[in-house]
Amino acid sequence: MLANSKQHKREQKQAAVLALFMILAGFIFLAVLTLEPEKNNKDLAVLFPLSMSLKDIVARLAPLPVDMVRTGLFDSIVILKPRKFFPISDLRAVGALLVIDAYASGGCSFLKKKTILSGGKII
Repeated sequence: MLANSKQHKREQKQAAVLALFMILAGFIFLAVLTLEPEKNNKDLAVLFPLSMSLKDIVARLAPLPVDMVRTGLFDSIVILKPRKFFPISDLRAVGALLVIDAYASGGCSFLKKKTILSGGKII
């Protein structure tokens, strides 16, 4: 009888862990869908490796059809305004780790840090 009780508790724990994992996976899936950039010319928040300097990031982005708007909380986060539609894979090809809609989560709606003018001049 005691063995059955322990087996039952173990099965309940496994079921609870599985349920939590499924809830977490669903949350991540919905977050990705919500934060994914649309195919229009909305601002993009792009995360680059922390090891890259802002000058390196600007140099890598120079050939792409984007205008630099400003940096995010850190210099490795840049806010870009696409001039025309282009594949997000182009940003990943130049080293971007994450590309999301800059205003979907509200994270970039209030930040004012370094502004980057056309030509790559940082002020």
